[in-house]
Amino acid sequence: MLYFNLTRLLKLRGVERPYSWLVANGFVPQTATRWAKNDIGYMRPAQMEKICLLLNCTPNDLFDWREDGKTVVHDTHALRTLTKQKNDIQTALRELPLDKLEKLGEMINRLNASNDEE
Repeated sequence: MLYFNLTRLLKLRGVERPYSWLVANGFVPQTATRWAKNDIGYMRPAQMEKICLLLNCTPNDLFDWREDGKTVVHDTHALRTLTKQKNDIQTALRELPLDKLEKLGEMINRLNASNDEE
């Protein structure tokens, strides 16, 4: 089943208060309330584009796909690309030894530098 999962993305981006962040970025309170609870309701393409621009993501990043027992798809089906890992990045970073944390920082700097070159 396909799930809207905006809060996962906001958490990864360090947004602690999804409702406040959405309202501060121009979304109406009713929409912000629904989206902060991962209830997509209805999303206009312009809204999806705005969220993607703000979070530097693609529409695929806004959705998770999970098998629900009713739908069976082959291991190579395109929906499988929407299966997200359940990671808590903040916890993982806190538990990472300092030497590995420094290496991670170097890797991030290299990734950012390669993005700047593109």
